[in-house]
Amino acid sequence: AARGRGATATERQFVTFRLGDGEYGIPIHEIQEIDRASKMTRIPKSADYVDGVTNLRGEVIPVVNARRRFGLPPQEVDERTRVIILDVAGRKTGLLVDAVREVLSLAAAEVSPPPPAISEGVEPRFIAGIGRVSDGRRMVVLLHTAAVVHAEV
Repeated sequence: AARGRGATATERQFVTFRLGDGEYGIPIHEIQEIDRASKMTRIPKSADYVDGVTNLRGEVIPVVNARRRFGLPPQEVDERTRVIILDVAGRKTGLLVDAVREVLSLAAAEVSPPPPAISEGVEPRFIAGIGRVSDGRRMVVLLHTAAVVHAEV
């Protein structure tokens, strides 16, 4: 489970979120903020997994629908739906998720490389590793954020 406020030198911190029955994690240093889902403007001819753009204090930011990106069935936006605003390599992008769960600190020993055969439907290039929580009773898919939000990666 999450420990304390700061991670030690051998730990990395992730913000975890839910998509359907799965739990995913993003490195905390790539997250600028977490907002409620707000009105988005659809952009013609944008990638099918991009819901549109949103206005964040005067800055126009594209929003990637994580469910669509991972090939999961659509779900109505509700009071738990969040947009995680990411800053990856200087590019700000929103990621629409079902719900944000927690900040999780994982020791290096609790993170495994992605298994060679992934059957969950998430493309292997999206997965940076698997976090094992509570002695492996809970697994968190750690995402390679740039591949998820940027089409050319």
